[in-house]
Amino acid sequence: MKKFLLPMLALILVAAFCAIPMTAADPVIFVSDKGTGDGSTPDAPLGHGSAYDTTAPKFDTFKSSAFYRAMEALKETGGTIVIVDDTSVGYAPNTGKEGETVPHKSSANWRSPAIAEGKTLTITSVYGGVDYRTTGAEFVYDLTYNNPRIHFNAASTWENLNFKVLQDTNVWAGQTPNIGFMGNKTVIGDGIVVTQFDLKSNSEVTTANRYPTLIAGSLWGTLKKGTDMTVNSGTWYQIYSSTSFGAANNNSDQIGDANLVINGGTVKSSVYGTSTSIGSGDNQSAATCRVEGNINITVNGGTLSGVFMGKNGFINADGVYTLKVNGGTFAAAYGAAFWASGGSAWLDGTNKGTRVIDFSGMDAATFNAESHTINTGKDNQATVSIAKAFFAATDALESKGAGVNAGNGFDKVILPGAAAAETTAAPETTAAPATTAAPETTAAPATTAAPATTAAPATTAAPATTAAPATTAAPATTAAPATTAAGTTAPATSVTAITVLAIMALASLAVASVVVSKKIRG
Repeated sequence: MKKFLLPMLALILVAAFCAIPMTAADPVIFVSDKGTGDGSTPDAPLGHGSAYDTTAPKFDTFKSSAFYRAMEALKETGGTIVIVDDTSVGYAPNTGKEGETVPHKSSANWRSPAIAEGKTLTITSVYGGVDYRTTGAEFVYDLTYNNPRIHFNAASTWENLNFKVLQDTNVWAGQTPNIGFMGNKTVIGDGIVVTQFDLKSNSEVTTANRYPTLIAGSLWGTLKKGTDMTVNSGTWYQIYSSTSFGAANNNSDQIGDANLVINGGTVKSSVYGTSTSIGSGDNQSAATCRVEGNINITVNGGTLSGVFMGKNGFINADGVYTLKVNGGTFAAAYGAAFWASGGSAWLDGTNKGTRVIDFSGMDAATFNAESHTINTGKDNQATVSIAKAFFAATDALESKGAGVNAGNGFDKVILPGAAAAETTAAPETTAAPATTAAPETTAAPATTAAPATTAAPATTAAPATTAAPATTAAPATTAAPATTAAGTTAPATSVTAITVLAIMALASLAVASVVVSKKIRG
């Protein structure tokens, strides 16, 4: 009898601990400008607070907006903000003075709450199998009063979202909408559709510089950490891998590597590693908007005009700018699409660092076809002619190539072919499949060998104890996730309950075992 009781004990233990929820579901808040609820369900979305006033907005009006309130509620836990109807960002102040009235037709600063380190926000209109875009849900960048440049202080993923820029050219032509992600890991995922709507003409418009500009670093001001942004979809005006703007008296440098990956989407203007200017009147000073570290930009897809390092360069002498082109569609021929500088020239005194353009991940035939649009060369060796087009005038090839100003080229060009083996050799990280060798864990089927317990039909009688799972129904407390929308977590109770049940089951079985063994001995 003992032979069957011990395996039975093991099975009950496994079942009990498998039923214990290891982590609580991430909090979810449903949001709409028109909401009147607490955000715990789609039918009761969180809306604007009572202090939200669009007729005479004050300094802190934006903090009473539905979207700000949702971020505030999730600032300690992270979680998901589900846009179920129009949810806007607008009416921001341009200074930090409490009680001031927000200036009309001004550039402003919409600063989000800071989400705790290690936590992430997901902003979406698709959740729980429901696509709220089908009923008109949109994230609205509202330019009708002033330009609320967004400083987004959270690691975030944006996906499956209709993103509308709302403007009124009758009263405010607006400026380019800007979103600075402040060095937080950012993923602009799949399913982002960006549109513009003009209230004056009551129609959709497609003005290039009214599409938002994405900035991986700060809008301005020194950022003391690296950046990490990935873009998969959407239509944007420009994209920066670091800081976008500064002035000679405002050191808007980035201390850390700048990393940007573009897999898709459309960029109406260009992609930049660093800023292309430092403010009006400061054009001869380069002591700002620099990077201390390296700049890495990878293009795998998307439609772009070009990718440029920018005018401002590096603080560190050993800084390296690496542009890796694996794909994508470009409006200009390669020689004009990939200058090392941004705009027409470098700012005076700029440390250009080392500049590398890497085509090793591109198919050689595709690369050669593209290079022919620049210059096939008298020897018909397209790869040679394109290399000349990218190198700086001072390079050993002694050719600055088509459309490349002196000094604006690259120090190194890696072409498809042999070079590809070097970069792909890095897959020693993919060699990590040694971890796939971990299927020794799948060897754990030794536990499936436990079916010997199925031989112990007597244990099927034990179902009275397995009936105890009725108490596992206690997870009704885990059903509280509706309240997890407010950031609460209840699973700890169910964990304790299930653990107690498991111990009780063990105790009863132990007693049964003793009784049976006594009978056997008797």
